[in-house]
Amino acid sequence: MKRSALTSLAAALAVMGSIASADVVVPAYCTAKPGAFKATVSAGYEAKYISRGLVLADSSTDNVIPIEITGQYNLQDNFAIVGGLRYDWMTANSFEHHRDSSALCDEGTFLLGLRKGWNPALTTTLGYQFVHGGLPGALNTHRKGKRNSVIFDSNQPEEHSLVFDVHYDFGQFGNKSLKGLFADVRLQYTAQWMSGWWYEAALGYKFDLCPHAAAVVSAKWTASSGYFDSTSLNSNGTQGFSLNLDLPCKVSQHVTVTPFVSTIWAGNGAIAAGKRAEETVYRNFTVNLGVSASYTF
Repeated sequence: MKRSALTSLAAALAVMGSIASADVVVPAYCTAKPGAFKATVSAGYEAKYISRGLVLADSSTDNVIPIEITGQYNLQDNFAIVGGLRYDWMTANSFEHHRDSSALCDEGTFLLGLRKGWNPALTTTLGYQFVHGGLPGALNTHRKGKRNSVIFDSNQPEEHSLVFDVHYDFGQFGNKSLKGLFADVRLQYTAQWMSGWWYEAALGYKFDLCPHAAAVVSAKWTASSGYFDSTSLNSNGTQGFSLNLDLPCKVSQHVTVTPFVSTIWAGNGAIAAGKRAEETVYRNFTVNLGVSASYTF
């Protein structure tokens, strides 16, 4: 793989990290050969826990250690099987994993999907996503009765969804003025135990600082519809906005280190939660920073 391709891959990994928040998003690896397999293992540190564009005011969700592995196995005709596992350890909660804890449960996410490369610019992925704990688990208002050990039960703080991801690289038009410009969109329908739609859209720009480092700036918007009802704390609508800066640095052929910083604002759906609760639930403005290290093989 050429150096320029490696730098592009590093930037893609960094972008997906900032855009995905606590979701799993598998980057498009620089290979289209049928039967080829690529995977990335990453770990890092984030000052704030961010999920669905929301940042809880409770400081117990600060200082997060995300651990993630993603992979892609290429099939014929530009199809690929993709998957990933992510664990967000909120260090303040001492590995509490149930809803009886006063702290928010650590979040675990699993994604399995089918990816299609339509042309050099457009890639889509349709998949199933399972989330246990974290903010999605806390938003499950259908949990009643005593906690039990049944995995697929509405008493559990979990979520089951279909997700559809779209990635578009404007630079593939051949227009030099568009090189580095990209867009990412996620449509998510949650079927259990809450139900409704989530939307995420991001627009970003990547430029090389040197052969081994790049800068990626992006803006992201997150919203919901039909997900919250009259008994929910949030209302539907815009949940959050963010501006992000990532600086992926290729330290070896397989290892990338990425410092990053983001600013996050609450949307009308999140602000409504504070009015209903008559106290601050989500931070209306905050800064998140951290660093991640990834190994691709």
